Amino acid sequence: MSEEKKPSNFLRFIGTLLMGLTAALLLLAGIGTTCVAFGAEKYPSMVSLVDYKWLYQVFVVLTVLVGIFAMRATVNLVRKGKNAYRQALIALTAGFLIGGIHMFVSLSLRGSAAPVNFIVYINAITLLVFLIFRIPGIRSNVDFEGKPDDSDGDYTAGAALIMGGLLTLTAHLWAGNTHTWNGINYADAWHSQLSVIGWGLITCGALFTGRALFRRNRTSLEFHKSMR
Repeated sequence: MSEEKKPSNFLRFIGTLLMGLTAALLLLAGIGTTCVAFGAEKYPSMVSLVDYKWLYQVFVVLTVLVGIFAMRATVNLVRKGKNAYRQALIALTAGFLIGGIHMFVSLSLRGSAAPVNFIVYINAITLLVFLIFRIPGIRSNVDFEGKPDDSDGDYTAGAALIMGGLLTLTAHLWAGNTHTWNGINYADAWHSQLSVIGWGLITCGALFTGRALFRRNRTSLEFHKSMR
């Protein structure tokens, strides 16, 4: 009798990491849009959006809600919770549609969609990866809803949190080019708040990673003791 093929932890890790990255970007996109949604008249390159602030306020609310749902889906993927894959697919589809409309509107009204376009592209890549996971030959090799492996789940959660923390800490760098007017980088306006959130995420990620290493080492030690 042939041995049953074990699902790939690597594919699950990549999918969950991309999901966490996309969730963090969606939240940052929603929060970052508040500047335009409630104060477009303050920025020279956003004056054309003044009459459409109401629409950008809708984008803020919807994007933040989808970002929160995407975070919840990421946690469910880590835990291998019920309907984890379906939740991720719903969040990614909603994020792509809302982000796509946001990008189209910005391109039409002011001729630029940065940095929303970057976030939409990442969302699209993650959505594509999750759709690829539906291919029968691959689907059977990716287990998002089976029995959770504590150490693997902690590694995945740790990596996703650290990635989200790094994105938050560096937001003023990767969003700075499109948020700098008269020498002022408005992407760095909430430097203290973003620093607290960013370092908080990295600290939590390090704790998850440390717990994973501890569990794996303890399991290995117990195994060697049982073989004596």
